[in-house]
Amino acid sequence: MSFLWRKEKRRILKRKIVGFWSEYSRSKTGMAGLIILLVFVAVACARPWLTAADPRETFVSGKYAAPTWSAEGAPKNFYVDNDHYVRESRYVYHINLTFNYPYSEPPDSFVVTIELEGELREPFSEDNPGSLKIWLIRPDGRELLIHSDEVRGEGTCQIYSADLKDEVDVIKLASEMGIENPELLIVEHVIFGDVENAGSTLKGTYTISVTVIGGLRPTRISAYFRGRAYGVLGTDWLGRDVWSQLLEGVIWALYIGILSSVLSVAIGIVYGLVSGYIGGRVDELMMRVTDILIAIPKLPMFICLAVLVGRPMLEFTIMIIAAFGWMGLAKVARSMVLSLRERAFVEVARAIGAGHKRIMFKHIMPHLFPLAFANLALSVPDAILTEAALSFLGLSDPWRITWGRMLHEAQSGAALAAGAWWCVIPPGLCIAMLSMSFIFIGHAIDEILNPRLRRRR
Repeated sequence: MSFLWRKEKRRILKRKIVGFWSEYSRSKTGMAGLIILLVFVAVACARPWLTAADPRETFVSGKYAAPTWSAEGAPKNFYVDNDHYVRESRYVYHINLTFNYPYSEPPDSFVVTIELEGELREPFSEDNPGSLKIWLIRPDGRELLIHSDEVRGEGTCQIYSADLKDEVDVIKLASEMGIENPELLIVEHVIFGDVENAGSTLKGTYTISVTVIGGLRPTRISAYFRGRAYGVLGTDWLGRDVWSQLLEGVIWALYIGILSSVLSVAIGIVYGLVSGYIGGRVDELMMRVTDILIAIPKLPMFICLAVLVGRPMLEFTIMIIAAFGWMGLAKVARSMVLSLRERAFVEVARAIGAGHKRIMFKHIMPHLFPLAFANLALSVPDAILTEAALSFLGLSDPWRITWGRMLHEAQSGAALAAGAWWCVIPPGLCIAMLSMSFIFIGHAIDEILNPRLRRRR
């Protein structure tokens, strides 16, 4: 008999699920929301295959490098090296690095690395060091001495383009280009600039020539050029890959939205159930507490709590969102329970000796599930937007990359002023799309589970 009853329950449940899906699939907005949500879930699951970049790694390319597909002709990252050196004498060694530069814009920055091996030979020593000189030979034949320094032993020497601003030859070339103010001098624009055509880039073959005097051997020279175009969505003000940040933001948005919503709905349903069932002074007291919490403005309260905690962890943010998001649902649940507790099935349960706990959670709570499911979907956008607002204000976990955090970084780095729309529009659009998907789903569920809201089709 027990087996037959369980089988019948499964059959009834299956029929309800099939009926629910039949109703839901006829809702155009509900299906649109579900499709959008499934796309986000698929992207979150496929993240390891969609990008291999570390969203926290800085300067993978130049600052505010544009998306590759939107910046035709802009320089991309490239690397060149050479490990063939030439010995001129016992003390003098040379090594050259030749590369072609075909782009119409200068690189964002570059770094030259030289590896030295061996030891100084007499009469050179630590007290009488050798020398290292680096020239850059341009396609127009101009030779620029971009670095000159002493060497006392083997090791690695790195020269960054940002450090060449005070080199005499660079300043002279800038003067030929009409740049007299040192504060306006941009090294990359000068070194790769065309003297004859102001504002344009000199394309062609460049050579970096290194001479080492003192007996040390330059066994390898390499140069890494950071471009102005990178990846699917470019880079931010710290040269981090925006595409990988956006994909990581999908995971945290779903995590924050769903977990906060589940917690707030659970609190609201249980609170409203207890308040409505017990009634009397307990109900009055619980509702006054709810009214007080509703009257407190949420965002200022969140800001105060975040400031008191000091850069709260993401889990703390989820907890405070859930702690202040259940009051409206509790009031609705309580009003439903006030009606349900007077129904005949509750009186029958009392008559057969069921306790208060069993009546509340076994007999009354299932009638609140439609309300819970609809609010579960409708609460997610509020949680996502609240977290985004806190992150935008710089009051979220700095170690978690969320869409709100991306907008905060864009605002801090003046992305719009720099024309870096790819740092602002994608995360903002994702917040809107994901929130909209849950709103569509919530309204569709509400229409199905609440017959009074059904529209004529």
